[in-house]
Amino acid sequence: MSKITERDFVNSLASIIPDDAQTVFILSRIWTFANRLEAPGDDLATWLFDLIDEFVGPQRTLIYPAFTLSYGLSRKFDLIRSKPETGALSGDAMLRPNYRRTRAPMASYFSRGP
Repeated sequence: MSKITERDFVNSLASIIPDDAQTVFILSRIWTFANRLEAPGDDLATWLFDLIDEFVGPQRTLIYPAFTLSYGLSRKFDLIRSKPETGALSGDAMLRPNYRRTRAPMASYFSRGP
């Protein structure tokens, strides 16, 4: 299989996200294509996160799932400290000051933008 370059990835985003979309919801499943990405450095998730964030831009709302399904067993949830169980991009959103998390533990989301 051929490698996926940064340009390929951005072009793919452009082909599926309409220019007039006001809200963009990302479900990535990085593991399905990560081995094909030509990413600089070791932090693939942060690199992808930054590409998506830049592509979407500050004028649109960007949303990532941040479910903490273990809440069903533990009944413990901290809006700031509980790690999302929905992948690396959500984990990256958790570290960014411009993202806010909704309050429902098992159906929470990180979002930023208008």
